[in-house]
Amino acid sequence: MLTYLLQLTAEEAVRSNSELSPDLALKLVQETASATMRLLSETNMSTAEIIRRVAVPGGMTESALGVLSQYVPRACSALFRETARRGEEHQAGSLSPEPQQQE
Repeated sequence: MLTYLLQLTAEEAVRSNSELSPDLALKLVQETASATMRLLSETNMSTAEIIRRVAVPGGMTESALGVLSQYVPRACSALFRETARRGEEHQAGSLSPEPQQQE
């Protein structure tokens, strides 16, 4: 799931900025994710504290978080509802195999 979000972020960055190459966008997204994971694993900072430190009032990150807060909670809610539903089906023995993606 996280990998998909990283990929989607890089792809959307390229779509919104014609001067940004796909390789550079992916590199920037990966570096941001890596730095965040290092902060989480190597410090005692919580996710909320990291957000407070990087989301400067009036800045781009704060603005981006405002947009994300409008859409991501609903997506996460739908994701976990679907996961729970499939888990219940699986326990009941009625889970059909996931469709194979065509290449």
